[in-house]
Amino acid sequence: MRRSSEGARFRAGRAGCRVGDQRGHLWPDHDARSTANVNGSARPPRAPTSYPWFPAAGSPVSSRHGRCYPLPSEKAANPGYPPEHTPVRAGEDEFMMMKRAVSFVLLGLGLAALGGCPIYSDENAHRVCVGADCYDCPDSYYSSTCASWACSSTYDCPSGYDCSSDHRCHPAASTPPSGNSGGVCSKPSDCPSGKSCGANNRCQAGDCGTTGCPSNYVCTLSSGSGGKPACVPKQDSTCKSDGDCTTPAGSKCLSGSCVAPAEQCADATQCAGASQCVNGACTPSCSANKPCPTGYACDTAKGVCTGNPTACTNSSQCTGGTVCAQEHCVDPCTNGSCAAGLVCVDGGCVADEKPKFVCADDGVQDACQAGSVCLRHSCYIACDASAGPDACKSADTFNVCKTVTTSSGSHSVCGSSTNLGTDCDPTQAKNCTSPHICIDGYCR
Repeated sequence: MRRSSEGARFRAGRAGCRVGDQRGHLWPDHDARSTANVNGSARPPRAPTSYPWFPAAGSPVSSRHGRCYPLPSEKAANPGYPPEHTPVRAGEDEFMMMKRAVSFVLLGLGLAALGGCPIYSDENAHRVCVGADCYDCPDSYYSSTCASWACSSTYDCPSGYDCSSDHRCHPAASTPPSGNSGGVCSKPSDCPSGKSCGANNRCQAGDCGTTGCPSNYVCTLSSGSGGKPACVPKQDSTCKSDGDCTTPAGSKCLSGSCVAPAEQCADATQCAGASQCVNGACTPSCSANKPCPTGYACDTAKGVCTGNPTACTNSSQCTGGTVCAQEHCVDPCTNGSCAAGLVCVDGGCVADEKPKFVCADDGVQDACQAGSVCLRHSCYIACDASAGPDACKSADTFNVCKTVTTSSGSHSVCGSSTNLGTDCDPTQAKNCTSPHICIDGYCR
């Protein structure tokens, strides 16, 4: 008897029927227009021998209106004929194959679409909100390494926030979160000890790492808070003089930004180049042979550029091609850049007064090397004060074992006769009396 190979008649465009058994085995396709090809004596290749619901391996079918049905004799002989095999639409296997192909294509397109979605890495695994602005940060506090983030729905926002139409997470106006003391606040000092003013303007238990901060404050680590996250005023607010920085007390205008005391320099090691830490600001050093940058004057007695020969409020008051920036008549920036030790602010090259920090957690190793301790955002080699003059003999310029007291306690570290002084500390509001100024911890 002539039999075509499996699927051949379908590919040729002829109507065909497919039969199978109740265990899921499929048999070759047959021409539905000729029942002679599908009778019980014409067993398809590799068909199972026999199952309880039919006597022969082949299951005879007939075709009516393009649909496949079992022959009446087969149904009469097998009243338990499985319904899943009656009827089978002609060409159904091509349809199922196409359906599977379309499913795979849609799955591939879905995966490709996911390739364009923002999937945040472990490097930025913390969502930190400052008022209505949220960021993805490497730690649970805000810093310059955080990336701006926009929400799509309230489910995208941290607990206690709602996503508004401007795609920003605003503090929810609902019931305060668990642990809330219920007190209304607008700044950290409004809350009692042990409570933090959260992003929803309520005093809550815990620190800002979990509660967030009220508007115009950011959550950051500082030595003034014992190495714990604390709310400090936004440091990105622009300023021209210290008078523009009112809170918290002791804030200074450094290179065009208001900087809280806890984020000001405490030592020359935190300043770029040959600058020294003067009253919390990195200040260029000078001498008879080393002049100050344009717009600054040298205090020769102290060796720092703290003078302002031509104070200004606008560039019309400056001469010689200089411009007014930060109340100094300075050289203009060249394509946004300046000489070493200077930064471009308001179009002019001013002293780079902001410190460069290397660690955050005060009193512990943090990001420092083994055997060192983080104090006031800088790393110092720990020493044993009881060892006397030899305690730091292996160090180079920092060969004096000194006891330094910070918010985290007293620590013995290797320093020098010109740094790590204990006379003053602007980061903790310990200042010198006029006319002295604080240089690297010493009143001079």
